[in-house]
Amino acid sequence: MSRIPLWLQNAHIASLTIEDGKDIFEVFDVLLNMTWMNNWGGACHDTSACLYIILSEMGLKPELVIGEVMSTVGAFDHSWVEVDGKIFDVAVSLPDKGGVDVGPPIFSTLDLDSAQPTQLRYGVRTTIGLHEHGLEIAHKTLDEYSKMQNPNGAVWDLTSSIADLCGLSLDTDYLKREYGHVRRIIRGQELRLCGLPPAP
Repeated sequence: MSRIPLWLQNAHIASLTIEDGKDIFEVFDVLLNMTWMNNWGGACHDTSACLYIILSEMGLKPELVIGEVMSTVGAFDHSWVEVDGKIFDVAVSLPDKGGVDVGPPIFSTLDLDSAQPTQLRYGVRTTIGLHEHGLEIAHKTLDEYSKMQNPNGAVWDLTSSIADLCGLSLDTDYLKREYGHVRRIIRGQELRLCGLPPAP
């Protein structure tokens, strides 16, 4: 957790240069601290859904995205949020148990260690493509995804809790009603999902 102050300092500086940066930073700050405080390794699908919903409630137009991300140690399935084409990703900084550390969180496409554009390549398309679990999540609505979770529906509880810390009152019934139909945008897998072979 010792790197969190640096990450947040760099995110705050970056937030001053983008539209709606203050609102995005406020949620990012809370979500990053909660993710590390609770050791939510591998929680990209939940944290990205939470960030997407709260930013939407603030009047922004975020996109909830799933695809492959290429790092120096290989590709992995992942979910993240984009606003105006910029990437926001808390969970990439805390891999699942047995996972590999691929770097710090991403704010406005910036690596928060260096405050330079991330070297991670989001939305690539490898010859393998999304694994079975990633494909399953990619094709489910948030309501369907919530029913896969243990405990059931954790994404709604997480979002409601984070929203409270951001000064928003969003109960789980409201969240299910308003966002249960949402599906992730599948980035970089389009040809494979249409049954065509991947590009060389």
